[in-house]
Amino acid sequence: MLKRHLGAALIALFSFLSQSSAILHAQLPPPQEQPSVLAEIRTTIIRTIGAQPETVEIAVTENNLTVLRINSNMNESTHGGRDNEANAIAPIVSKAISGRVEFKNLSTIRVQYVVRSAAGAASKIVDTIDFRKTPSGVFEFHKT
Repeated sequence: MLKRHLGAALIALFSFLSQSSAILHAQLPPPQEQPSVLAEIRTTIIRTIGAQPETVEIAVTENNLTVLRINSNMNESTHGGRDNEANAIAPIVSKAISGRVEFKNLSTIRVQYVVRSAAGAASKIVDTIDFRKTPSGVFEFHKT
């Protein structure tokens, strides 16, 4: 009889401990999140090319990573000028995504120059410069 009471008490104790442990975990603040790789890429691009923060956005699909240059001063430049800037941006992206599993399916890094009249509004594309992944995994400037 004593064994049954002791067994029931142990079961109740373990049940209580597991519930209080779950409550304790629920009350702890979530661990501080590290900046995402996309935010880090954006920050590095802004710093490297001297862009205004509101002129740089990054969008990712399954196969493409697009750096949008929105209403930038490069919209008024020549195609060659935009090529030069894109050639500075692509290695930043390539280095940051190298070896990261979440980007293994990317085939193109695209730098796209757009005019946007308002946030969320449709954009007019001024120029697009692509860097395609070679079989060796390197992103190279793509001439059309």
